[in-house]
This record gives sequence, C-alpha cells and structure tokens, in this order.
Amino acid sequence: MSAIDNRNYIKTFHDFDIFKGCFGTTRIMPTDLDYIVERKNKFLCMEFKPDDKILFSGQNILLQRLSNVPNFTFVLVYHTKGRTLHESLNVTSMKIYPNGDRVDINNDDLKSFVKEWFFKVDKKQ
Repeated sequence: MSAIDNRNYIKTFHDFDIFKGCFGTTRIMPTDLDYIVERKNKFLCMEFKPDDKILFSGQNILLQRLSNVPNFTFVLVYHTKGRTLHESLNVTSMKIYPNGDRVDINNDDLKSFVKEWFFKVDKKQ
C-alpha cells in the first residue's frame, strides 16, 4: 500500500474530539470496538492490539465492565503489526475478560475459539 493510500485510510477514522466536555469534568472519551457479532442475543466482542501497544486504562475498564454484562463475551487479541494496513493478522495471544490470563495462541487457535463460541450459543434455545 502506498503512502497516499495510507493517508486516505487514516482520514476514515473518526475524530471524537467533538465529544470533549460532554462528560463533565471527567476524562471520559468514546472508544471503538474492532469486532462484534451477535447470535441468538449472545455477543462476541473483540479488541485487537499490536503486541507493542498497551490498552489504555479507560478502555480496559470498559472491557471489564462489558464482559460482566449478561450474554457478552469479550476478548482482547494481540497480534504482530503488519507492514501494510490490509495485511492479514498474525495473532500471538489473547485474554478473555473479565479474569482470563493472557495466553499464547495463533490464527488457527483464534478461529477455533470463535467456532466453539458460535456452536455453543447456536445450539442454545
């Protein structure tokens, strides 16, 4: 991907500065979720982070609290950073909220986890 393509891609990100000051004197700001699917009123949500990035404390609090909402499964997935914006992910580890440890996985492991989640919620009535 060329530098021009990268600049155009970056322009598609939302600027949430419009919401500054909407939450009183707190430092609350909106965040986004990278992945969400729903099946039979069950939700699987994921946030993807490069291995060298940290999760901001506010986002970590949000993920903790969302994972305590009935019917929500929340997973933080770490990956190596690609050379281009649309390069396939190379998954390295994941953490299942609220109390899971970060465990080493690969792309096939993540795919298996998602399939297992689907089959589990799909068979429930």
